[in-house]
Amino acid sequence: MGKMKEVFMQMREEQWMGCEKEYLRQYAEKLRDKDIYMNMPCPNCYDKKLLYNSTADINCASCAQKFVLVDANTLRYA
Repeated sequence: MGKMKEVFMQMREEQWMGCEKEYLRQYAEKLRDKDIYMNMPCPNCYDKKLLYNSTADINCASCAQKFVLVDANTLRYA
C-alpha cells in the first residue's frame, strides 16, 4: 500500500491532469526497463545484489551465480 501512496503523491506533484489509470500504465512502463533487485543476500558470496527476473531466473550481480526461488525466503542453486 505504501508504494501506491508514493505513486499517487508523485502524480499530484507532477500535476497530472489525465486519467489515473493512464498515469499508472505509464508508470508501470517506466519500471519495465529497470532492474529489480531482491532484498536478500546471495548464498554464494553474501553480496546483496540479486537481480530478479522471475522466480526461476535470479542472478547474483557479483558472482554471476544463478538461483531459483523456492518460497518467499529460500533460494536454490540453478
